[in-house]
Amino acid sequence: GAGLLLMLMAALLPSAAAAQEGPILVLATDRLSAMDRAFATFGRDADLTVERLASARLDEALGVLGAEPSFFCPVASGDVDQLIAAVAQAQKQLDELNTGAARATLAGLELSLTCLGAAPENELLWRMHFMEALLALVESDPTALDEALLRALVLRPGEPFDPTYPPALGERYRALQAEVMARDLADLRVESSPGWTLWIDGRRATGEDQPLPPGRHLLQVRTSAGLRGFFLDLNPGQQVLIAPPNNLAERALALSRDDRTRLSDQLLAQLGRPATTQLWFDDGDRSVRLSSVRPSAAASTGAMTPHRRLQIALGGGYLNTGSWSYGSIAADVSVGILGPLRVAVFARPSIGEPGRYISGDGDPVRPILTPFGVVAELQLNLPVRPRFGLGLQLAANPDGTSPASAFLAGLHGRVGVDIPLGEVLALRLQGELGNMEAFFSASGLVQLVVGLIPQSR
Repeated sequence: GAGLLLMLMAALLPSAAAAQEGPILVLATDRLSAMDRAFATFGRDADLTVERLASARLDEALGVLGAEPSFFCPVASGDVDQLIAAVAQAQKQLDELNTGAARATLAGLELSLTCLGAAPENELLWRMHFMEALLALVESDPTALDEALLRALVLRPGEPFDPTYPPALGERYRALQAEVMARDLADLRVESSPGWTLWIDGRRATGEDQPLPPGRHLLQVRTSAGLRGFFLDLNPGQQVLIAPPNNLAERALALSRDDRTRLSDQLLAQLGRPATTQLWFDDGDRSVRLSSVRPSAAASTGAMTPHRRLQIALGGGYLNTGSWSYGSIAADVSVGILGPLRVAVFARPSIGEPGRYISGDGDPVRPILTPFGVVAELQLNLPVRPRFGLGLQLAANPDGTSPASAFLAGLHGRVGVDIPLGEVLALRLQGELGNMEAFFSASGLVQLVVGLIPQSR
């Protein structure tokens, strides 16, 4: 029995490694706490890296996942009236062909936007960039002209060209407008809870799903901590989440599998990591897997619920031994030893249907069988956790059965899966095979598992 147990452990350990189909990368708002959770889940010997993602916690109330904010302003206090006056002054200076003065007026205006103390009108932002385009046209700078027109059109893609401006400007405007409108939109998913207000390019966001044209966008968020602003430079099809830092994992988990995979792929590309990397995100409260499980793997994506040092399972099932059938109570207590390796003790108090013993006569009796034993288990570190075990079992020998020894002894093997129901609870489905002396035994059971004491490094 002991030799067979060692052979099974040797065979299962490579399969545990194979279940992790690539290196593991955990992006976190708090690296130290995420490391504790990651090591408890994957084991200390896993190919594991934990990195802090600065954008996921811009401050205590604001986080961004999927894009890198720029020019973040934590204390927004600028005067929108000064912006209005500057844009009007630049337009007057260009009407007078005073390009030097217009250039000085427009310089630095865009970078001041993230520190405005209120949301500017969307049309004002469009006009500021259009004035930059007029200046580039007068100064014969085609590169600056295209950049300014694209900035304007990203804010108002459907804005018609004013024919009172030069035809050459109109021709380029309409060509770039068609280009902007043909691009795939970026997809922003934003917080919509009370006390959280978001403006995108001067427009108040209403709803969680905010599709946007690729390009630079001004975002301003007001919470109880005040108003903060930043830019996002978005690509076609980019997936971005904006929420309080401790809500980002929940937001990511709410995405469809395709959207979560898209978010993972773009983050891995930005970080220069292989596409086979298992990417997780930890927001300080929970961890979620972003990357999809490859076809060769046997688990689905979902929330990461760390292994617990102590697991108590209670349930019931069906047991067949020899020619006898029983209804069983199934009780297990297991302790994590190292990584996926656990040791469990179990008991299966069972009561059978009335009948006569094999060697007995007389009235039918209701047999009682009480198997108990110890098992070495492997529980794989996946969102839905497969488990395998092999050990020894004993049961008191009912009177009148054969053989005549006081106990029926034999091997006990098990295969099952734990389906997490949160951080502490799981639903266990398990099949068991073995023997009790000359009798073959088989059972199926369902248990509720309670995990206690998070498994440390």
